[in-house]
Amino acid sequence: MTMQGSITEPPVLIGNDAYVSQSYADAEATKLWPKVWQVACREEEIPEVGDYVTYDIVDDSIIVVRAAPDRIAAYFNVCRHRGRQLTEGCGNAKRLVCPFHAWSWDLDGNNVGVVRKDA
Repeated sequence: MTMQGSITEPPVLIGNDAYVSQSYADAEATKLWPKVWQVACREEEIPEVGDYVTYDIVDDSIIVVRAAPDRIAAYFNVCRHRGRQLTEGCGNAKRLVCPFHAWSWDLDGNNVGVVRKDA
């Protein structure tokens, strides 16, 4: 039964390529994911200052962190010095520290620690 004035369209069938094709995945990476909202985590997953969640999508990795009681921030999960990822999974940190040369950033994204500037 349809409502008066409404149009019923047939269902859209998605083939197996949507799940196994590299070209389909590549097309999603360029044509879909950069153009839609992403849900990296829910606010209640990071209740305390310093709580973070690492969100990976295609070739990007993002850190979502509770920077202050009333502020959530998101940063690319990459050390500006050597390109290493700063976090994996979820946890709590007072600073985000690179595991390679120990450069560190506060929860506001400011570089606050450089062990060796010449390295």
